Amino acid sequence: MDLYESMLDEDGNPPASKVQPPRLTEVGLLESLVMTMVEQLQAIAHYTAQAKGKPKITTIPRPRTAAEEYRRLQERAAEQDLLRVVGGA
Repeated sequence: MDLYESMLDEDGNPPASKVQPPRLTEVGLLESLVMTMVEQLQAIAHYTAQAKGKPKITTIPRPRTAAEEYRRLQERAAEQDLLRVVGGA
């Protein structure tokens, strides 16, 4: 989270560039690839077994990115400030 905050400009916006920065998630590239491979293997197993119909693939939930987590924390802080102002009036 600290690394993501250090990348923000003075307005709190991520830097504008053509190159996307890394997503800064809880898992690395290897774990993400393994999750994708497991989902693809479910489809391959379905077709290999010559099952009828659409394959039922159980998607593995992906972790939140640092940007999503930061946005959620900012919204929570704003909500608490609003409740403090409204509750104090």
